[in-house]
Amino acid sequence: MTIHTQTAVLDGYGVKPVTIEGDSNRGLPRVEIIGLANKIIEESRSRIRSALINSGFTFPQEHIIINLAPAEIHKTGPHLDLAIAAVL
Repeated sequence: MTIHTQTAVLDGYGVKPVTIEGDSNRGLPRVEIIGLANKIIEESRSRIRSALINSGFTFPQEHIIINLAPAEIHKTGPHLDLAIAAVL
């Protein structure tokens, strides 16, 4: 099942739209984030997992792939965490 949401990232004095796509499959439980994400975005896996569990939700026990599109835009900062959590 694929889920999409829209957000934006800062680019100088403007913004660029970003589509966040999430797909879950059977397999070993893990989360992969792809699409030119920096280290802060990669660390969002732990922040999102902790936030969902502490809010009383269950974290999916599936193989989850998060795609940050378009891939040519460099994505930085933790402000994408909420949009990523929304597709889980």
